[in-house]
Amino acid sequence: MSALPIHFFTIVLNGEPFIRLHYDVLRKLPFDWHWHIVEGAAQLTHDTAWSVAQGGNLHESLHSHGRSNDGTSQYLDQLQRQDPQHISIYRKPLDVIWDGKLEMVRAPLSAIQGECLLWQLDSDEVWNPEQIDIMRKMFLADPSRTAAWFWCMYFVGPSLLVGSRNCYSQNPNQEWLRVWRYRPGMQWAAHEPPMLVVPLPNKSFLDVGRIKPFLHYETENSGLVFQHFSYVNETQLRFKEKYYGYHGAIERWRRLQRQTSFPQRLADFFPWVKDETTVDRIAAIGVTMLITPATMKALQREAPGSTPSPTLPVKRRIALDGCIFQLSATGISRVWSSLMNRWSVNGYAQNILVLDRMRTAPRLPGFEYVDVAAYDEHHTKEDPAMLQAVIDRHKCELFVSTYYSTPLRTPSVLMVYDMIPEMFGFNKNEDTPWVEKRRAIEYAQRFICISEHTRKDLINTYPATAGRAEVVHLGIDPKIFFQPSSQEISNFLQRYKINNPYFMLVGPSLGYKNAEMFFEATRRLPNSRKLEALLIGGYLTSPKIEVLRSKMPWKQLKINDAELRAAYAGARALVYPSRYEGFGLPILEAQSCGCPVITTPWSSIPEVAGQSVTYVRNTQDLANALDDVQNPGVRDQLIRAGAQNSSRFSWQHTTLEVQCIFDAVRSSSRPSWQPNNNVRALALLA
Repeated sequence: MSALPIHFFTIVLNGEPFIRLHYDVLRKLPFDWHWHIVEGAAQLTHDTAWSVAQGGNLHESLHSHGRSNDGTSQYLDQLQRQDPQHISIYRKPLDVIWDGKLEMVRAPLSAIQGECLLWQLDSDEVWNPEQIDIMRKMFLADPSRTAAWFWCMYFVGPSLLVGSRNCYSQNPNQEWLRVWRYRPGMQWAAHEPPMLVVPLPNKSFLDVGRIKPFLHYETENSGLVFQHFSYVNETQLRFKEKYYGYHGAIERWRRLQRQTSFPQRLADFFPWVKDETTVDRIAAIGVTMLITPATMKALQREAPGSTPSPTLPVKRRIALDGCIFQLSATGISRVWSSLMNRWSVNGYAQNILVLDRMRTAPRLPGFEYVDVAAYDEHHTKEDPAMLQAVIDRHKCELFVSTYYSTPLRTPSVLMVYDMIPEMFGFNKNEDTPWVEKRRAIEYAQRFICISEHTRKDLINTYPATAGRAEVVHLGIDPKIFFQPSSQEISNFLQRYKINNPYFMLVGPSLGYKNAEMFFEATRRLPNSRKLEALLIGGYLTSPKIEVLRSKMPWKQLKINDAELRAAYAGARALVYPSRYEGFGLPILEAQSCGCPVITTPWSSIPEVAGQSVTYVRNTQDLANALDDVQNPGVRDQLIRAGAQNSSRFSWQHTTLEVQCIFDAVRSSSRPSWQPNNNVRALALLA
């Protein structure tokens, strides 16, 4: 077949300036072609529904009545008037949104009446006429070929691109399938990744891209590697932040552009990258650009009508109040020590001034420290003025508290760990820490919530926080929590004279921690006296607990991290029957050390644990689970599931999420900003 036309298709919303790259290429082609352009806003359904869970949404700022709002619509109208023979545009009526991108790619198929090559041409992907012509000739030379896969040069900055393969953006199992030999009757089954199928009479189908395609090595050997300008200007990042829920994408991208040594690991900047993808300079890789330097400058500019984001200097000061380190060695202090350790390593520490209460904060390289007055959570009247004086003296522009302290006027980001006092009716009307928490929430400009459940409880309790609270999950330090050797476990057991199989509780207490459920359940075990309970930390002083736990031998210990690792690994299971958790870090710690977990399906726990644990709702459920987990097969299955689950959480990603929120607030704050309760804060000094 000598007459093999190419039908290109592009789906686009706000495609400036990239959309202008293609027509000059296509009009040079020496054969019949047509360009189908499907324009408009698409709901996050079908293939892109995954982004909703991470905060993606079709924000009203991204479109105008369902159409582009950056000049794309006007350009396409002009293009169609100029060349109606080659250009077709597909749109919904005004104010009607496409039902996902899948409906968009299906729109042109009914207009294609004969056999052709169907070529997906995304607005930010660039080919030259010679490459397109070569590809067509390869299909003409071998009529049995059904599709073509390609490598691409994936740009993550004006002068940066992915330098590795078999990784993010370079996964040959799903990227980049761009050309199909199309015959009428074929249908789109999916768009991301694209799947064109031949329906069969038995209601199954054949995937055209998998029948007999040109593979990556074949197209590369013919010079058919395209260039994908996915992350070259801030307009693209702003869109991805909102539409796909890539929180902090702009700040992360800016930080990547500021790097001076390469290659860099892309996951250190983009937390949605989950592998070892590396980034390098164009010059180091030796890329021949398919566009001119002048065109690249055009691609870097902001879209028409947009407002360029300010560029941050390398160093701007954050005042970090280390009050939690003075108060106690809790899970909250572990969170902040983990963040500080990562910032010490990645260099972000240079931005931070640590307000050190009684010299209790971790002393780490890169941070600057200043001694400040001790924190008394029951007597905080003088604290805001003292903090503001330190902030002003050191010219800090953002305040962050590790607990619930506040200054008088400097913008603040507050980490919210849980809403336990509010949910359980703790005393919030007297001079208690919970009063300070309320003041800190009313004062803060932005909020970091350690789980989606905590974020929802925060908004339900304080509706004014809606739109200002973001979720950042906590992580696990693989240098601390891993499966230790059998010798390490044996040494721990000998040191503390643990002679029987044992169940482990971390931070047990009455009330919402629900330790009583565990002790009541152990009374129902037939072999309870041959088992032990190991209690790590916590508060258990009730006479009721003394009676309940007397049925099973028990020990209550305070141990260091290395001992905690061995304790997890040696336990039959971690039992975590909490009624409410802001996150549930011990679950991940235990799973990282090879310890099965039995817990409850309440509050944030399912968000963190997924399907990797045994859930119990009452005492009998727990008694059954304690009995079952003594079976080696059940225990091994939970260990495998736990290891897979805990691998999803990393302090590296947590750290990057947090610092990007800090940077976003610093870049948007104005000297005239005042907290909404400034009068109340001043009244504290009266």
